[in-house]
Order: sequence, then structure tokens, then C-alpha cells
Amino acid sequence: MRPPRFEALLVNVAKDLPGVQRVATLAQAEHTAHPNGIAIQFASGAQFWWQITAVSAPGDVYSTEEGPAVTGPSAEPRPAPDLTAQPLRTAAVEEALAAAVAAASDEVASVDTFSNRTPAPAIGYGLAVRFHNGATIFVNGLAHVRAGATRPSGYLNLPAV
Repeated sequence: MRPPRFEALLVNVAKDLPGVQRVATLAQAEHTAHPNGIAIQFASGAQFWWQITAVSAPGDVYSTEEGPAVTGPSAEPRPAPDLTAQPLRTAAVEEALAAAVAAASDEVASVDTFSNRTPAPAIGYGLAVRFHNGATIFVNGLAHVRAGATRPSGYLNLPAV
């Protein structure tokens, strides 16, 4: 699965998360520095922005049409955390996205979260989504926007909001 198609999948699954008021692509949120990603706004007004990057499947060339979907056993189910608790923790949003993506498509082979890795990665929150075709999509925690603000107060610094 390539980033644009994954972005559409992520928008669709994020809309159904508890407490979500609005989901938009980063382009729709007027953030054009990153070509793929989503902005999730919760009922509290807080937003979490997630950038999408990828490692293509072996032999895949993005300048050509995407090949047929490769499916296989579903990813391991994950529990969905409570997203109605305040303050809303970035790790809870990350885990909710992981659970939703794992259940979304039989193209997904596995989903790992960044915040559970030891040692801690450079990007503290995000997902590594591995596909049956050998591709990997990374959903990197990019920024947060506090309730009432229109732009992020910081990038890659995602405290509870």
C-alpha cells in the first residue's frame, strides 16, 4: 500500500475513534510541508497531526501504477484505549490509531507503536505498519494543536493536551 491510499484509509478509520470531531488530511489543514498525513481534532478542540512516510515494497516504483493488493492473515488485534479521558494523552491516540489500522485491512500484516520501543526512538509517537507486500508505512507523530489554537505550538513534541 502506498502513502496516498494509506492516507485515505487512515482518514476513514480515524473518523470512527471515540471523541473525534473532525479528521482532515494535512493538505486540507493547510499544512503543505509534508505531502501525506492527517490532522485529528477531538471534541475538546485539541488536534494531533500525523505525518505519513513509507518504504516501498520490493520492486515497487512509485512512478508507475500501484499493483494489485497483497492480502494475508489479519494483523493481531489490539485493544482500543479510552480517548475520552482528560488530558488526552498522545500515547492513547497512537494506540487507538494502531488498533484501528490493525483491524482495517487484510493487507496489514502488523502494526507496532513507537512509544513502546526500547530504547526510545527519535520520534516518540507513531506507528510502523507492515504490509503483506513488503511495504512499510510510518505514521509519525508530527505536532499537537492545543484547544483554541489554529497552528501547532511545537513539532515532534507531543505532550498531553
